[in-house]
Amino acid sequence: MKKFCVFCGNPPENKNMEHVIPQWLSKYTERFNEECHQKNVTDAKIRFRNLKFPACTKCNDAFGKLESATKPILLSIMEGKPVSGEQINILLDWFDKIRVGIWLSELILAKKVDE
Repeated sequence: MKKFCVFCGNPPENKNMEHVIPQWLSKYTERFNEECHQKNVTDAKIRFRNLKFPACTKCNDAFGKLESATKPILLSIMEGKPVSGEQINILLDWFDKIRVGIWLSELILAKKVDE
């Protein structure tokens, strides 16, 4: 199977890499250098900093806007501050992106699809 963009599924154009768990979050939670365990799928060991997969630059930039909008919301929640309904909707969209990214990473690490 050919490599595909984790967002659109097509061969990556102007390829860059998408970190499934954002670097800022794994650094903030002090997990950046720790192993990410996906034992229900594979025994492969990979560190959070290396949990990244091909993406089109265009797709990654588009989802980067969601990431930028989400970061201050998530930081507010982690600091115990209130958030609005609109911010919750942005956060839920971001959770969907992360959930799909983790699912795809499990498939790739289990060698069920190629990167």
